[in-house]
Amino acid sequence: GQNAFGGEVTCPTIKASVVEESNYIDVVSPTLASFDVNTKTSFYGLDMTIEKVEFAKNETRVYTSIVNNSSSIANLYANISSLVQDGKQFEYEYNYDGEYEEIPDTINVGVTVSGILTYPAIDQSDFKLVFCGNVGDDYFEGQEVSVSISESVS
Repeated sequence: GQNAFGGEVTCPTIKASVVEESNYIDVVSPTLASFDVNTKTSFYGLDMTIEKVEFAKNETRVYTSIVNNSSSIANLYANISSLVQDGKQFEYEYNYDGEYEEIPDTINVGVTVSGILTYPAIDQSDFKLVFCGNVGDDYFEGQEVSVSISESVS
């Protein structure tokens, strides 16, 4: 064909017999192992559940939900959280391409939020998550949540 200026334009023809919808996890960061852990912990009126952990070649995904049962607005700084395994610290890594559901920084009273926290790829074994934040005037730094993979079923 020709473009608006009279130049010749060529384009390959693509025919597909099947088209399947996919997502970032399936195509770019496939899950190597998945563990339903359902670890629950409470601190400062926040009830946190680590629902599931997925290990991939390029990242570790931690599926989390939090309920603010306190009487104050809570601030949880997921972007400065870390994961600790075998004496090594791994910092939170926001995955722009994954478009994962995010945990908001501010959690209002009585609200439940959920999201996926992402960290560098780690070994498929137990680890701890470390959080910082505040609920009202109570500031917490280094709040740990232990995640046991060895007790979970894939």
